[in-house]
Order: sequence, then C-alpha cells, then structure tokens
Amino acid sequence: MQLLQPETPTNARAPPVVRPPGLPITPEGSGLAIGSLICGILFFIFPSAIAAIVMGHISRAEIRRSEGRKTGAGMALAGPI
Repeated sequence: MQLLQPETPTNARAPPVVRPPGLPITPEGSGLAIGSLICGILFFIFPSAIAAIVMGHISRAEIRRSEGRKTGAGMALAGPI
C-alpha cells in the first residue's frame, strides 16, 4: 500500500506588496530644480540667471512641502550659485 502525499504547487507566487495609496514607489525629481540648475549653468545669458534664482526658490519650497516624495534640493540650491 502506497501513501499519497499532497502536491505542492511549483509556481506559487508571493503575496503582492501593498503600498499606501498616493505614495510613489520611488521619489521623483523636481523639474524646477533641474531647470534651475540648467539656467544657473547658462548664467551668462542675463534672463537665465534670474530664472535660475526664481526656479530655485520655488522648487526648494515645493520639495520641502512634498514630505519626501520629491528630490532635487541640491540641484535647486546649486542653480542660483
């Protein structure tokens, strides 16, 4: 007499990871911070220098308010310098 053992599925999947709604998987970069850095590099064009300062201030405030969902504070800071 032979005992039968229950079969275990070979393609068993792990349960899906549940993330809180509204949070992205990875933080996204701030477009204004990138724009500020690019305008800061092109500082020799006068309106570009002013745009770098304005975009840098706006993007740093936006990054602070995002509570970790946005990154790029260093680029926003380096743009107007």
